[in-house]
Amino acid sequence: MEYTSNYSNLFKTDLFRITLLSLFAFLVPILFSQITLFPNQLLIGTIVNAILAYSALRFNTWKSLPIILLPSIGTLVSGIVFGQFSFFLLYLIPSIWLGNYILFLFIKRYTNNKMFTTTIASIVKTGIIFGFTLILYFIGIIPSMFLIPMSIIQLVTSIIGTSLTFVFLK
Repeated sequence: MEYTSNYSNLFKTDLFRITLLSLFAFLVPILFSQITLFPNQLLIGTIVNAILAYSALRFNTWKSLPIILLPSIGTLVSGIVFGQFSFFLLYLIPSIWLGNYILFLFIKRYTNNKMFTTTIASIVKTGIIFGFTLILYFIGIIPSMFLIPMSIIQLVTSIIGTSLTFVFLK
């Protein structure tokens, strides 16, 4: 009896939840990249941003670091979202990590006004990622094809993902 009880307690721990969410966040780009109903980045970005928002509402920063960091690595490893240009993500990953962290912090600290939090956090996250992308484009490191995905699509997926989390968690 106690053997089963220990497992049921394990499933209720933050460690288990963080591990599961981190694994899912890493695998989202790999698992959902073949779905063609929507552009890959819209679906994957929305799911990842929802996971980030959920993590901000439920866990502290240290516990959430894998969720902040792993999705971009999953996207790079999958090589599918940006096809033959995926290796350029290597240059963008630091800005994506910083953008994810800023989104996380805004949601963590300003949950009283959900619409304000969603909007401002998404704008700041997008500004960081797009600013870094623009600099890398102007100095000739990455191609122009990353300008739209790292700007307007980042903004849309961030707003949708964060909003969905606020709606479902009320």
